[in-house]
Amino acid sequence: MIRITHGFSKDHRPDLKQFVLNMITLHKSRIPIWVEALDGNTVDKTSFAQTITAFLDQIKESEKPMVFVADSALYTKKNLGELSGRIQWVTRVPETVGLVRTLIEEIPEEAYTPGGADLPGYRWCEVGTGFGGVAQRWVVVFSQAARDREAKTLDRAVKREAKDLEKSLKDLFQTLFSCRNDAQTAWDEAFGKAKYHKATACTVTEETGHAHSGRPRKEVQPEVRGYRLSGSFEKDPEKVESTLRRKGFFVVATNSLDDPEISSKDLIALYKAQGTSIEPGFRFYKDPLFFADAFFLKSEKRIMALTMIMAVALLIYSLAEEELRSTLRKLKASLPDQKKKPTSRPTMRWIFQLMDGINWRPSRGDPDGAIWMKAIQRKIVSFFSPEVKAIYGVP
Repeated sequence: MIRITHGFSKDHRPDLKQFVLNMITLHKSRIPIWVEALDGNTVDKTSFAQTITAFLDQIKESEKPMVFVADSALYTKKNLGELSGRIQWVTRVPETVGLVRTLIEEIPEEAYTPGGADLPGYRWCEVGTGFGGVAQRWVVVFSQAARDREAKTLDRAVKREAKDLEKSLKDLFQTLFSCRNDAQTAWDEAFGKAKYHKATACTVTEETGHAHSGRPRKEVQPEVRGYRLSGSFEKDPEKVESTLRRKGFFVVATNSLDDPEISSKDLIALYKAQGTSIEPGFRFYKDPLFFADAFFLKSEKRIMALTMIMAVALLIYSLAEEELRSTLRKLKASLPDQKKKPTSRPTMRWIFQLMDGINWRPSRGDPDGAIWMKAIQRKIVSFFSPEVKAIYGVP
């Protein structure tokens, strides 16, 4: 039985309790073949390997190991050791692995292979490694599009840090410190966490005054009341440039060492396709048009039952989408998309919206009645099986 509890929220709602779904889909068709409900505080680094193992235990062993593509949560020494003997895996190496940064900084630009027409804006370099005691191939990839996106993100981070530093220094400048060391320590701490800025000046000034109010006697010398800070800072161009040079890179790893069907270019394509293979399934679950992003059920049993219904619905949705797209490819036909442009890869979500508004009218002479459909609706139905056509009365 799953536990509905607080956990890491990918929707940035840590105040809400949740449960977790793990899903395995077929690569190109995106058809779900495994859906599993888990506790709300389940950790991906642990659950991914357990889900794959449970899936493998339910199917027959094939002569050739299955290839699983997963995100970087799969890449731990424990998971690699447990799975490498049973499957071929493709995943992204987390940036927390020290060797990733080393390779990005040390591999010369001329060692990279350009992506060409197939992967414009990409270049890569393949290296071998035995990380975690498992022989594997690493493909260090550079993407110009990713560099451009991350450069904008970096620029926002630099501006945000400058704003935070200005606020922190304003508070420090208004603080009266008891000694010079305290003032200097506070200044050092303010810049100790700064990634993109450096201090250009720092002055600790002694502040004096009299302990009692009123006009002091001439012989009474002012006392040291405390110490105040003043100073300035600026953007550190070397730090910013060093950070920018590492942007746009990522590392894709696999334990497939000599499979001619999985070249470096194939590895990149496989990993990139993950976003169009598994993510649409989760978007389907959270789309209010189909289900909802929140559940209001009284027990965990009912929630688990609902996830089963949702999984079957996603299976039917994916099968229908794949059948329609396959037929359109074979017939070299198309349907209009949301912008009225022809497409051979419509989503079933859009098809459902186009199919809205079909009317059935009964008549005395015809017990089956008549179905009134628009031309585009009849065209859509014509691309499906005879059984579907019969339901709508489309020849």
